[in-house]
Amino acid sequence: MPQVTQPLRDEHKELLPHIKQIRTVADSIGTVAVSSLRQSVGEVYEFLTHHLLIHAHNSYSYANRCSIEK
Repeated sequence: MPQVTQPLRDEHKELLPHIKQIRTVADSIGTVAVSSLRQSVGEVYEFLTHHLLIHAHNSYSYANRCSIEK
């Protein structure tokens, strides 16, 4: 029997490589060329602003709706 939370778990599993990339980019500061770092930071920024922020907002909104409905 599938868990009710499985879709959320699957979605978070898909986010994990991007979250790990943030750490990798942060750890590379001071060890890679500035041009390479600039590109990597840009990719992280795009993920944060166009995906993770929207995901967090939608999750927060859903959680609030669920708590109100109880």
